[in-house]
Formats: sequence, structure tokens, C-alpha cells
Amino acid sequence: PFDAVVTGDATPTPSAPVFEILRQTGLLCSCRPTTSGLVRLQVVGAKANAGHGHEDKGSLVLEAFGEELLIDRGTCFYGDARSELLKKAWRHNLLTPDDADGRPVAQVNPLPVDVIPRGRGDERTLHVEIDTTAGWPEFLAKWTRNIASDEPCRFTLRDVAERMAEGSVSLHFQSRFPWVVSGQSWESRGACACVRITPAWPVAHCKACEDLFDSAYIPVYRLGLHAPPGLRFDLETTIEVFKQ
Repeated sequence: PFDAVVTGDATPTPSAPVFEILRQTGLLCSCRPTTSGLVRLQVVGAKANAGHGHEDKGSLVLEAFGEELLIDRGTCFYGDARSELLKKAWRHNLLTPDDADGRPVAQVNPLPVDVIPRGRGDERTLHVEIDTTAGWPEFLAKWTRNIASDEPCRFTLRDVAERMAEGSVSLHFQSRFPWVVSGQSWESRGACACVRITPAWPVAHCKACEDLFDSAYIPVYRLGLHAPPGLRFDLETTIEVFKQ
């Protein structure tokens, strides 16, 4: 899937494919060029009963212009008891149902069915869908995630969820940089790139804070956006990246 690129010194280097789905592992990746550099999006799925032990099915990872913006934090040394905390669903870029006290609920792991993202993409556009209903059989009758992007620096994220009993859901984003409110949006600014999250739905309350760390013990900042209680949710959220 990789093309060899020959540089001036005739040393071949790999070039990432523009679009690829790895159906045996459940990963989808888009890597689109812009005048400022590449914008890369990865969506995480899995085969049934896969051994990977993180609650990350349906999560996404976003990089732009050589910088990580929405990250997968991985996990630290297994001898550190906090390694189990890093695997939780709300420490990935996911939607989760909330319990009766408003706290996010863990995802079933491993999932008993295949959860493989589907989609299509080229150097300009990208369309992705994944059904992760199986992650919360006691809470959700449905959760599907769709990502539409007509140009590399802007994504429309649509999460449709149906709860079995009335309650709230929350949307979580992880970054290496603090989250700052900007009007109706939240921004996280790195050294050369910025990501902006803009929900087109009412946010009942939010939490933006430093939340543990990544595999190298570098701090990670989590943004949690909570929807008002209900039974059915159709949450459209815009994700934009900018060169700084």
C-alpha cells in the first residue's frame, strides 16, 4: 500500500497511501495533502474478540502539518496501576453514555462482533462510517459515527446514539495542549497547528482539564462535552485544523 519515493540522494522513503482500510485489524486511515502539509485521520475499529485491551473502538486520531492534535495516548508501563486508567473510553476521542451520576461508562472490551469502519476517500474528500453499538449493550440501543470531509482541514462528525433509558451522553477529545474556549468553540493550539471543536448541539456542561498523561508520562488534556439528558441524540460537531 506504500509507494516508494526517491529523494535527491536516491534513498527510497515510504509515502503513506491517501486512503486505506485494513479490514483484518479494523483501522481506516486518510492522509491528504494541503499547501501547509499533510492532514491525517485514523479511525479505530477491531475484529470480534480482538486482544487489544483499550476501550477505543470508534475513536479517531487527527494529525495536521506534522503535529498530533487529537491523540491516542497509548498506555504507560504496565507495572504502573494507572496504565489501566489510560485505556478507558473517555480517555479516547469517543462518545460515551453517562451513568445516573453523569459519569462516562466504560466500553465493553473485547467486543463480541466485528466493528470495521467503512468509507471512501481521495486527496480531497473523505467519508467514513462505523457502528459501535456493541460497545455498550446495557446502555445504548444504537451508536453510529459518521465523518464527512469535503476538504482536508474540515470534518463534520455526526454521532447518532439511542439510549435504552433516559440519560446523558458525552463527547471526549484528547490533546497534548490545553483546551481554551473561543466563542462557541473549544481550541487546542500546538507549536505549528491548531484544532477547533464546534458542537452544533446544546452543551449542558463541559470539562476541560489536564487528565493523566500519555505513554511517555507527558500530560494530556481532555475536553468532555455533555449533552442534555434524553433518549435519542443526533450530535453534529465540526472539527477544523489550522496552520499557525
